[in-house]
Amino acid sequence: ALLFGSLALSANLLVRLTTGLNIIAAALFITLCIIARNRTEAFAMLKRSAATFIPCFLLFVAADRAYHFYRFGECCNTYIDIYAQQTKLLDPTLPANFPYTTPFWTGFWGPLVTLEKSMFLYDPLLILLAIVIVVAWKRFGAEMRAYLVSTALMLLAYIAFHARFDFWSGGAAWGDRYLSIPVQLLAL
Repeated sequence: ALLFGSLALSANLLVRLTTGLNIIAAALFITLCIIARNRTEAFAMLKRSAATFIPCFLLFVAADRAYHFYRFGECCNTYIDIYAQQTKLLDPTLPANFPYTTPFWTGFWGPLVTLEKSMFLYDPLLILLAIVIVVAWKRFGAEMRAYLVSTALMLLAYIAFHARFDFWSGGAAWGDRYLSIPVQLLAL
């Protein structure tokens, strides 16, 4: 299961670079679950899990970077850099740091508190989740706590990752489309 899960999650790097945040959250979740189940053998179990996961991850990172080199001519480039260059050619008045023009705290708090893009408005199950967490945290098992902690941290990482984008809110989408994965996982 770990091998197939590692291959599937790592393969998603070919689709979305932010899958790296999902991978970190999954690794944190697995680590917390292993530690909660068996503290004495946790290090050995984590080492065995890493021996399965890391080669899968490195394989798909290499494939992703090779594809980017083939497509863009650079190993460490993304389409965002090319998008910025092309957009600046069309509109030379754009700032030099486009598309990273939003002040960090504006983009960070935006998905949390703005009326037009608040994740609580478009995913009201998060409000219910917050209430359930406050009321029942002590009754949750270790695995549920690990899931909530790792997924909430993934959500904060997604928010921080997209905070400086000029289009942090996901553009014309109803809600903040960049946060859909962690928000839906929390709503589960």
